[in-house]
Amino acid sequence: MKIKSVKGTRDYLPREAELRESIRQTISDIYRANGFQRIMTPAIEDIENLDKSDGGDNLNLIFKILKRGDKLEKALENGGELCDMGLRYDLTLPLTRYFSANRQNLTMPFKVIQMDKVYRAENPQKGRLREFMQCDIDVIGDPNPECETELIAVTAKALLALDIGSFTVRINDRAVLNRLLSVMGFEDKDLMSVCVSFDKLDKIGAEGVIAELRERVTPKMR
Repeated sequence: MKIKSVKGTRDYLPREAELRESIRQTISDIYRANGFQRIMTPAIEDIENLDKSDGGDNLNLIFKILKRGDKLEKALENGGELCDMGLRYDLTLPLTRYFSANRQNLTMPFKVIQMDKVYRAENPQKGRLREFMQCDIDVIGDPNPECETELIAVTAKALLALDIGSFTVRINDRAVLNRLLSVMGFEDKDLMSVCVSFDKLDKIGAEGVIAELRERVTPKMR
């Protein structure tokens, strides 16, 4: 028997498993206290759903599952598709399918927690395993941009509860960013210009961004 775990996966000793469970419980407690509910979905999804999902480059990393018995033999004989299922590569597709199948039993807006393992057939490297735990929260059924702000705030609460030290929240949603900038007092016509300046933060530093903003935004902000 080979005693090492499959490449890209790992075993956890009791103390490691206990620590991981403690972290999971802390995060879960914060999310539940803010009105989110946990769901669970299968690790296996229909291959057609996986292949046609909006997964970008991740579609090339799907662990596909061969058909079994007569179905596999017929596929080999006829040159048909050999796989009919696969392992989920993230939790977005499972949530979409879950909501479509169960929406009549859910209260809107639906504030959902997902904490489950996902799988990607990529070359393992430090910090990136083929099997790993993913943690998501989402709000479904409410188009209000403030929902996105809530997701960020609740995630920050969870990180603070874990006492991991200082951290930075990077926002990659233009609608959320525009709303924050509007609250800060920037004019709507200047939002694109402001975002362009912010994108240069790593290159020109905070002082450079401030200098650009003073030159490019309306006099009202000076």
